[in-house]
This record gives sequence, C-alpha cells and structure tokens, in this order.
Amino acid sequence: MYSMKKLFTFLIALSLCSAAFANPEKVVIYSTKWCPYCNQAKAYFDSVGIQFTDYDIEDNAQARENYKTLKGRGIPLVFIGTDRFDGYDPQALEQALRTHGLLPAA
Repeated sequence: MYSMKKLFTFLIALSLCSAAFANPEKVVIYSTKWCPYCNQAKAYFDSVGIQFTDYDIEDNAQARENYKTLKGRGIPLVFIGTDRFDGYDPQALEQALRTHGLLPAA
C-alpha cells in the first residue's frame, strides 16, 4: 500500500508533467548558472531561435523541489514537449525539436 507521502509525490510529479502535455511544444530546462552543459544547452536553443523556460535549481526553491519531484539525475534536465533529456546531447535535442515541429525537417 502506498504511503501518503509517496502518493503526494506522485501527484505533484503528475501535475508537473501535465503542463508539458497541455503544451507539448514547450521547452523547459532545469539548470544552474555554473554548469557548462546547462550553458551549452541554453546557447544551443538561443542559436536555433528556440524559446525556452529556464528554472535555476539553486536560486529558485520551487524549481529545486520540482526538479527533485521529477527525479532529476543531473543537470541540465531538459523537457521538449513530453520528451525528457538528462544531460546535454545536442543531436538528441535537435531530433526532438524536429519531431515536435519546432525546427524544420533536415
């Protein structure tokens, strides 16, 4: 049987993910200022003209809690629509952007 804490955590995670399902073309990144891979990911999105929402998990307590609830395993944690990326992989990000119609087909 699930404890109330586990159930509550599940419901929060579901709520956080539902925002991505409601707007599947949204790009979100959980990052820090000092992380070179985070900065590379943000620079990549800027270079291809992709708007994104950046949540700094050190400066923003709510972002940190969301990151923990999402079981973040490193930074950056990137969501492109419903696709999740733990870390910076420019080829994977580009493919997801194309799949979601945010970049033209190659």
